[in-house]
Amino acid sequence: MRSNKHIWFILAAILALSMVLAACGGGNDETVAPTAVPEVAQEEPTNTPEPTKTPEPTATPEPTAVPTPAVTLTNFASAEGGFAIAYPEEWFMQEMFGLSMFASNEELLDSPDEGEEGVVVLVLTESTEEIGATTPVDILNIFVEQFDLQDAEVVDGPTKMKINGQDGAMVTLTAVSDEGGTPLTGWVFAVVNETRAAVMIAITPTETAEEFGPTVLEMAQTLTVDAAAATTTPAGEPIRQWASSASASSEYGDDSWSAQQATGAPDTLECGDITTAWASGYSDEIATLELYYDVPVFAIEVNIYQTFNPDQVVKVELLGVDGETFTVYEAEPQLVSDPCPYILNVSGDGEQTSFAVNGVRVTVDQSILGLGWNEIDAVELMGVPVDGSMGAVGDSDLPVSFVQDDSEVAFVFFVDNPSTEMAIEDSEYEAIVYDANGAVLETTTGYINLLLPGQQTAVADSVYLSADATAAQVAITFTYGDEVSSDLPADPFSSSSIAYYASEFFPIATGVLSSQLDQTMTDVRVTAVAFDAAGNVVGSGYRYVDFVPADSDTGITIYMTAVGDVDRVELYPALTYFSELVDQDEQGLALMDLGFGQDGDELGFAFLVQNDGDDTLAYSIYQVAVYDADGRVLESRSGYINTIFSGELLGIGDTFYLPDDTVADRVVVQVLDGRAQDHEELTANPFTATDGALIAGSFFPRVQGTLNNAYDKLATDVVVYVVLYDADGAIIGGGYTYVDTVPANGSVEFKASVALETDAEVATVQLFATVSGLTEFGE
Repeated sequence: MRSNKHIWFILAAILALSMVLAACGGGNDETVAPTAVPEVAQEEPTNTPEPTKTPEPTATPEPTAVPTPAVTLTNFASAEGGFAIAYPEEWFMQEMFGLSMFASNEELLDSPDEGEEGVVVLVLTESTEEIGATTPVDILNIFVEQFDLQDAEVVDGPTKMKINGQDGAMVTLTAVSDEGGTPLTGWVFAVVNETRAAVMIAITPTETAEEFGPTVLEMAQTLTVDAAAATTTPAGEPIRQWASSASASSEYGDDSWSAQQATGAPDTLECGDITTAWASGYSDEIATLELYYDVPVFAIEVNIYQTFNPDQVVKVELLGVDGETFTVYEAEPQLVSDPCPYILNVSGDGEQTSFAVNGVRVTVDQSILGLGWNEIDAVELMGVPVDGSMGAVGDSDLPVSFVQDDSEVAFVFFVDNPSTEMAIEDSEYEAIVYDANGAVLETTTGYINLLLPGQQTAVADSVYLSADATAAQVAITFTYGDEVSSDLPADPFSSSSIAYYASEFFPIATGVLSSQLDQTMTDVRVTAVAFDAAGNVVGSGYRYVDFVPADSDTGITIYMTAVGDVDRVELYPALTYFSELVDQDEQGLALMDLGFGQDGDELGFAFLVQNDGDDTLAYSIYQVAVYDADGRVLESRSGYINTIFSGELLGIGDTFYLPDDTVADRVVVQVLDGRAQDHEELTANPFTATDGALIAGSFFPRVQGTLNNAYDKLATDVVVYVVLYDADGAIIGGGYTYVDTVPANGSVEFKASVALETDAEVATVQLFATVSGLTEFGE
């Protein structure tokens, strides 16, 4: 497995540089000579530095060793990061994911516009054991090795120095921004004590380096690292919760379509202009919806359920209990054709916020696409409760079993269709949660779309209680729906090779889902139920599988909420409102080649698919499953091929992170034709990608190349896939990237992250560029 050492350096570089580069993307192409930070005076300043006094002149006046910046500093201490620093009082700062960021302009902390000028300073800490170095110079050398900005160059250092009485060092670098070609100057400082280190990174356009250099130095001279720091990973298992209150910048009605319609679990069961979802006052405005939750959490994920005219969500912000605001998603409005409700998933790949979150702000922009109202039914917030406490496990002998995790009560019950001849559709259940005195704490309702003749299945759901409430019992009232005829068997699907992988944040269950049907079935809901050694239910989860091929199988992964030790997991597939039988006899997409390579816990894969049909296909679906040598699924996912033109050969590349200490043996890819569609702009793919080459010496493997646009209009958000081959012509890895802008009838260089087999020699890099779901064409 790849070591986690130095990962914080890489994260720091990504965060700091992304902020500055976005801000400086339209800079001057003229190269400006870098300005070094003034030489450091070797005396120990106080923790809160005073401005340097002007010395009495002598016969031959000497300049002061450290210029006095025209700023007043204010103190800041991070208990979580374990450091203290002073920064200009007119500057702006925020903490996120265990890091602290300071900026001369507030815009640089959020989503800066091109051309925004200023300086960004990032401070982060870690144990010297985790870094793998104990001296400031060695730490900076490690940082420099990982620094992979365009034309990066060390112009001074690393140089030893005293920083606030501690052992320290500094280095000065220059680079060029990836977008805009702006010359940049950066200074990196490191201080250490017996066990921990702090690193301060400052970056600004070179043309303003002389202006900000003295201030950066003053800040560095106040940096202090503590012997220990608070943990940045809160204890406990993540919970999921629905909003308990909401407000909006505008709403269509006081009850129907009001902001309160977005609280609680989803209750708009089909797409349309329906009163049980929030709608803004006007159909063509920019509007915001704010939602608040009962349990403060260190946030991991947000899911936005949209039931009319998705996806016009352009911004998602997390709202902290102490007033913090952090943007986690930004995009342009886009047309989507996913099954309704469309769920926008915003996640940090398992990372948690460093501050407690109890609110989410969603911004929709309905002024661009002309679709009308983008209605939102519910917003789910996932995270680790601030106190990390766990609930009690219910009795598995009851018809319903439950697990309480703080305010969340997750329950599972089993139901069967007593008729062996008729199916039952539109059944409904009500769950009632009681405390020890028999008082009702909460109720919720749900639906089972279809029970096939003689079918037995499991249903998982959850409710949220008020603070300090404890569930003692969950009762289910089940109402059977209407009997309907069905030609499907009671068990059209079976599961096998079920595995469970524990995780610090959330575990997963995997398995192989097999179909006995002679047609492909879409949108199958699979519930996973976890049991301990005594047979008690200790966890559950579910997911929707895009399709299960006819008379075949597919690998699935289900993220779960689990408490205690899991001994085994059972899977229960069921049909949904959106399930459809599809005849694939005339499938136009053909899989042409496939391969993968594994490096530690990261796997890169790629496959080639050809459209042999006469039609351009939109929103074709692919499913990828990774298996070990024993036939267990290690991970799986699905994705969309936005557009593939008639006769086109397209390569798709991507990466996985596998469970710890697992080894991939094979990768299986399945594809399902999308709908035939005449592209609004094009009759053939105008994009090609050429000059692909692996970048040597990069800590994370990357490929560079050139994206070419043969169309006479500017294009945005073009996706480029990478396929890597060895000398024998076997695929050994892959990846992809989105290129922000490519000019009309022009070209632009790009870089893409890839994953490939450990120590493999790449003989050929093949690139494929195509229209993505975000692509737009300008004039």
